[in-house]
Amino acid sequence: MLNSLRVILLIYLFISIGCSTKSNQIVVDAVSDAQTQVQLARKAGAGETTHKDLLEAQQLLNRAGELMSSGKNREAYRVAMRAYLKAAVSEAIVTADVAENDALEAEKELAAQLDIVETKRRELERIEAELEELKTQFDQN
Repeated sequence: MLNSLRVILLIYLFISIGCSTKSNQIVVDAVSDAQTQVQLARKAGAGETTHKDLLEAQQLLNRAGELMSSGKNREAYRVAMRAYLKAAVSEAIVTADVAENDALEAEKELAAQLDIVETKRRELERIEAELEELKTQFDQN
């Protein structure tokens, strides 16, 4: 009986250590993912466009690291996820702004090209009318 109790306690100890290690890895992964997302947002230009949100994401990331260091894994995970999401939103805003600006530039270029085409069309109509007039004059002579 005493041996089976020892075996059960030993198994419980191994399971606890395993879960703790897995829990730590999940938090480490969350902090790492948040750090990567902050870097991606920064590379996308969030520092200029969404400076406040990017700064908040960095502060949350720093806080998650502090919490992880003090063993508060659940809170560290939650804060790391908030940092990740804040940075992802910052990157999405920058990406959307760039896409919108690109679309506006393309629209302006298209409008300019349409103006050129319309001018060429009118010029062609004018030349065709002149040719028709010359043909009429030639046929009359």
